[in-house]
Amino acid sequence: MQNFPQPVKLGDSATRWRLSEVMAYEAARTGAAPPKIDPAYEQYLSVRVVAERMGVACSTVWRWASESREQREAA
Repeated sequence: MQNFPQPVKLGDSATRWRLSEVMAYEAARTGAAPPKIDPAYEQYLSVRVVAERMGVACSTVWRWASESREQREAA
């Protein structure tokens, strides 16, 4: 299974997730092929938006990102 996408630090107080990576993760969870997004239309989603897409709390998104990072570092 694909690891949860890592956030991108855009500034001192702005951390976001790439829409293309979130969509690829969602597709991997269902076994579907990831959709293609033209790089010109890439969007950056806030933790609140990612949480709403996944139907979870913001703290869950942060936990998933942390666990995914730890798994990558351990490999």
